[in-house]
Amino acid sequence: SPLGQGMALTLPLETKQVVLQNYAPREVDFSTGKSSTFSYRSEVITSCPSDSLVVHVLYISNDPAQKLWISGSSELRKSQETFPHLSPGDPIPSYALGRVIVVGGKSPHFNAGDIVGGRMIWADFAVVKQDKVKVKRSAIWSSSSDFVSTSLIE
Repeated sequence: SPLGQGMALTLPLETKQVVLQNYAPREVDFSTGKSSTFSYRSEVITSCPSDSLVVHVLYISNDPAQKLWISGSSELRKSQETFPHLSPGDPIPSYALGRVIVVGGKSPHFNAGDIVGGRMIWADFAVVKQDKVKVKRSAIWSSSSDFVSTSLIE
């Protein structure tokens, strides 16, 4: 169904995350061994803080800046403002598009089912701070993947 509509999801909810296993100062290692840049971790989301949302991540932005974030560069760590420094074991951050599953607290800005764009992680589902995403109400893009690449900076 379009953008994951019709999914009845409740907490607790298992999610699979892509995490940084090893820094990649030169080339990303996509193997599945100990030298791999990435690994996978399963977690269970059992609750949603009052300032957050549980979001079903639908599309992630694969941004060239992510190569810098996973490089482990000490210079980048000093000047990093867009995303926090990544350490091995951290989920990979990304701008993304997702559908709200659970709204923490009483928010006048978000409802279950809303499509939101903003900072998330490489995962099936993510808990995100409400102030890091915006509801995307208009469908002026030609496809959802076009939307991720062009309108998350609004």
